[in-house]
Amino acid sequence: MYQLLTESKKNIQTYDISGSIGNVSISDANILKGSLTITNQCADESTFNLGGVYIGQMTCTFINVNIPRNDWIGKAISLSVTINNTDTIPIGVFYVDSAEHTKGITRVTAYDAMSKFDKALDVNTSTINDSAYNILSWLCSECGVTLGVTQGQVEALPNGTDTYFVSVMGDMETYRDVLYWMSQTLGGFATIDRSGHLVVRTYHSTVDDTIDYGVRYNTSQYGDEIVKFSGFYWVNEEDGTAEYEHSNPDNDYYITLGINPFFQSGLRTNYIDGILLALSRIEYNDCEVSIPFGIHYDLGDVLQFPNGQGSSTNKFCVISYSWTYYGEYKIKSIAVPKTSKNKSDKNITALMRKGSSDEIEYYLIANMGDIDIADGSYADIVDMYFASNTATVVMLNLELHCDIETSVVGDNYYDAVAKFKFYLNELEITNHKPVETWQDGKHIKHLIYYFTIQDSGTKRLRIRTIMNGGSLHIDMGNLRGALCGQKLVASDKWNGIIKINEETTSFDIPNALVFSGVNDSVIASAIQPIEITPTEQASAITLSAFTFNTALDTLTVNEIIPNRITEDGKQRYTEDEITRKADG
Repeated sequence: MYQLLTESKKNIQTYDISGSIGNVSISDANILKGSLTITNQCADESTFNLGGVYIGQMTCTFINVNIPRNDWIGKAISLSVTINNTDTIPIGVFYVDSAEHTKGITRVTAYDAMSKFDKALDVNTSTINDSAYNILSWLCSECGVTLGVTQGQVEALPNGTDTYFVSVMGDMETYRDVLYWMSQTLGGFATIDRSGHLVVRTYHSTVDDTIDYGVRYNTSQYGDEIVKFSGFYWVNEEDGTAEYEHSNPDNDYYITLGINPFFQSGLRTNYIDGILLALSRIEYNDCEVSIPFGIHYDLGDVLQFPNGQGSSTNKFCVISYSWTYYGEYKIKSIAVPKTSKNKSDKNITALMRKGSSDEIEYYLIANMGDIDIADGSYADIVDMYFASNTATVVMLNLELHCDIETSVVGDNYYDAVAKFKFYLNELEITNHKPVETWQDGKHIKHLIYYFTIQDSGTKRLRIRTIMNGGSLHIDMGNLRGALCGQKLVASDKWNGIIKINEETTSFDIPNALVFSGVNDSVIASAIQPIEITPTEQASAITLSAFTFNTALDTLTVNEIIPNRITEDGKQRYTEDEITRKADG
């Protein structure tokens, strides 16, 4: 929610809109009244789903805007609304997709920056292996969108600290597809914020605002059933079956994740608890509510509608909305699932293509962030997981384009020496240790190696680079290669990885001390981020008297018409600004 503005909840409102189309400024006078509508959603309106990546849409009719008719497509429309001359709220950035012209009038359909992710994946991208934050940064970089969340905010999401590995397949054809599966695995949804930046949000149970029945239209509808989820299905691509994960007790609805590519790797066991945690925060009722304000509400906000036909205890989430300038704000909350609650009679299957045993499978490798290794330091330039269903021979072919800066001590210049160490399942491959000597400048290094996999299962491959006499820098995307072999698969059953690092300060042991045993324990807990909701209080308004100095004057006055009825049965007023002539 943008902020809690008491002024914007008055029965009589004065809106004033301003902004720009490209470099051209616009105001209220350039918008045909009642034509500006903005819609968006974060989940399906009929069946709830995780991982929403919906595109926000704006339609509007503009009047007398000084832009040539052939120059509208692609221009950014940035708008803000000022309420009662005090509170200014940005309402978003949209890009013109189509424009229809008549004399002095242009009818526009525009979409937010989520549409920029509808771009075909780079043909060289067939393996993704990185942190959630780096994957989101990479997506934004490739599609020209600003990431609006910090690394700390991403890591605070369910599964936000995990490393992700996926072999890109048919369900990942565009960058928006990757964003969808990534958001789903993070237990939330992705959307574009008011500044035009990409953000990922999760659902929550804290109430953001209450809206009393005196300002709700009497056509509003509210459901009684609380929608909760205690389990989810995901489809295993390897054998085409559906697997069910759930919390205890398992008494509520379930959702289906489909063939989530991130769940096809052996790391999937790391993500299950995070998604169950995200689902446990959903306890919403369904509704369809109309109010005369609401542009400061965002997708995922939790509202209460006490009194009238609503409830002071039920919670309603903004799953979708439609806002019309000088019109109304329509909210839809979560829909009651039409599926059965009984898990025992459900059997979701998928017919998956099986590769023949003589097919060669590829894992393509690319770095999604810059790599820097200082003189005297080391880093893993490759850290990936792959799987095979039997013993096989695997070939690695890697090329890295790097910048080398050699060290200088006094008048002496040194060559930079790079040593490469290979690790398979944490064991160093001792018979293969390439060494390269470089001078200042740009260089290309090829790394080729064959190794044998003795059994089936998930494997971890790391390549560590150690620098001496100089530093190494690799730009994002400048490390590329492939891991290939027969009988490699996209996934394999596996029990996960737990990494624990523990440090202790030094201490003295007395000579007489006898050890009878050592016990240690590790406790892990998730920290819930606390949402802060600011409030603002408006002071009283004093109106000064005024007089007419002429017999005939042209005034802009407000005609107040009782044009809506709220849930308390009373007529309420909105404002229609017209120009009239006053005599005397």
